[in-house]
Amino acid sequence: MLDDSCIAMSSYPAIKIEYTPFSIDSSIENAIFTSQHAAFALQNFSSMVTHAFCVGKKTKAALESYGFEVAETAENAAALAQCITTSYADQTFTFFCGNLRRDELPTMLKEYNIALDQVVVYETLFNKQQFQSTFDALLFFSPSGVQSFTQFNEIGEAHVFCIGQTTAQEAQKHTNHISVAQQPTVEAMLDLLKNTLC
Repeated sequence: MLDDSCIAMSSYPAIKIEYTPFSIDSSIENAIFTSQHAAFALQNFSSMVTHAFCVGKKTKAALESYGFEVAETAENAAALAQCITTSYADQTFTFFCGNLRRDELPTMLKEYNIALDQVVVYETLFNKQQFQSTFDALLFFSPSGVQSFTQFNEIGEAHVFCIGQTTAQEAQKHTNHISVAQQPTVEAMLDLLKNTLC
């Protein structure tokens, strides 16, 4: 997508995912997924989940391809929590997540006394890589990607492009030179990059 642009790009996997053993002892009325990784981990358990609640169109598509019935979808965890507190406050939920999951959703549900179990189904591990060169721009697709890169490198004067607001919030700990894609997709990120730098 950037072949005809003015941008030379390199990439590396800032994080890696390891799936962890877990068990489901009984059927689940409402399951929450905020990542495609969690959806993948549960792909063989769709018959045990009545309704799925998720963040992002790609997570929804993954869940549906595994046979889940998706009741609600939101752009981010805070918006999903708002939906749940507004329309499902009398129900119980199980949150399938990673070890670095953010606090917004559990905190909001707790404030509304909504019962929530959390099951860690994968671990996000940082991929240590230190760069000797500097960059004009950096693209981040998750808060953990920001955490991994900044653990071993400085952002410096680079213009940071983020796929969504939660990623931008993490990047703001290191820089104010941030742009956020209008839609949380790779395509929107690359369009924003080209429109900003070319």
